[in-house]
Amino acid sequence: MYSRVKIAGHPVHPMLVGFPVALYTATGRAHMLLNVAALLVFATDAYLQWGQRYSLQPATTLPLLLAALGVCLTIAAGFLGWKMVQVHHVGVELTAEQQRLEPRITRPAERSGPLPEARHGQHGG
Repeated sequence: MYSRVKIAGHPVHPMLVGFPVALYTATGRAHMLLNVAALLVFATDAYLQWGQRYSLQPATTLPLLLAALGVCLTIAAGFLGWKMVQVHHVGVELTAEQQRLEPRITRPAERSGPLPEARHGQHGG
């Protein structure tokens, strides 16, 4: 994937400008909500642990469960973020070669005419 600015080979542009575009898609909204939920879970976990920082036997069950939940939310949000960049190309400019190789999928609702019928058992020549 081509990008003028990269960090360790990863394009920076999708990380910076994806939110305005992402807010218009279901994937983007779900990605944003999972990130916010993970942030709130981790903040709650940090607050609970901070209150027990001088305790000789701090509670471990709730903080551990909150940390695990936060990790799961972060993984889910990461998958949706990956999907926005790699599948929907949010904030990514493809090179001419990448555009040529990229499959174009048109949803049936976007087609102007009837769907073509499948040709079973025939090979193009």
